[in-house]
Amino acid sequence: MKKEKSASAKVDEKFDFTKIKTLEQVLERVGITELPDMSIVIEPLRKPLMETYIVMLIIYVINNGWLADFKNQNQRKYRLYFWVRSDGSGFSDSFYDYVCACTDAGSRLYIESEEKARHILKHFEKEFENYHLSK
Repeated sequence: MKKEKSASAKVDEKFDFTKIKTLEQVLERVGITELPDMSIVIEPLRKPLMETYIVMLIIYVINNGWLADFKNQNQRKYRLYFWVRSDGSGFSDSFYDYVCACTDAGSRLYIESEEKARHILKHFEKEFENYHLSK
C-alpha cells in the first residue's frame, strides 16, 4: 500500500468540484496513488468494504471538507437514491433529495448541495452501482 497524504477536512475555497469526473481524479485530489490492499479483510467483506471506501472518498472530495451538521435542522443535506432494475443488474433510475437533521444513511454519505448531488449522479453512477449492488 502506498503512502497517503493527510486528508483533512479543510475547505479549499478555490476548489472546483466540477473538474472531478473520474475516480482517478478523486484519488489524486487526496494524494492516493492506489487503492488499499484489502487482503487483510476476510473474503466476504473485501469487495463491499472497498466499494464503501470508494463512495465515501468520492463524496468527501466533492464536498470539499463539508460535513453534515445533524444538530442544525435548517442545514440542507442531500442524499442520493437509486431504483434497481427488477433483475438486479443495475440502476433503472436515480435521483437526489434533501433531508433535515435525520439520519437515514451513514453520515459520511450526505452531500452539501443539489449541484454536487447532480454532479455525483452524472459522473459516478457506476461507483454507486457497485456500492449498492456489490455481491
